[in-house]
Amino acid sequence: MTRLGQGVAAENENVLVAFKTFEPGEVFPNHIHEILTETFVGVEGRVELWIDRSECVDILPGVVRSVEAHREHCLRNATDEPAVICYIKSPHLPDDRVARTWEP
Repeated sequence: MTRLGQGVAAENENVLVAFKTFEPGEVFPNHIHEILTETFVGVEGRVELWIDRSECVDILPGVVRSVEAHREHCLRNATDEPAVICYIKSPHLPDDRVARTWEP
């Protein structure tokens, strides 16, 4: 069973719904998806979503932001408190991630 804040909540061949806790200072590396769209939903705290190395969106509780295929994105908790997001990948393609070296 998944506790809120970490792990896969639901998945099938069409969608993955999962939660991720970001510790203070934690960064999820910059990358693209070649096919899928990834959507982020703020649950607790604040996580920065960097898109195409120039746009920064604060993912706060209730904020929803989708990133389409071929757009670079990374996430960072630049605060002193843990933060939780929900992320949704559609379609669910586990190998659809290409690293793009960059960090805000």
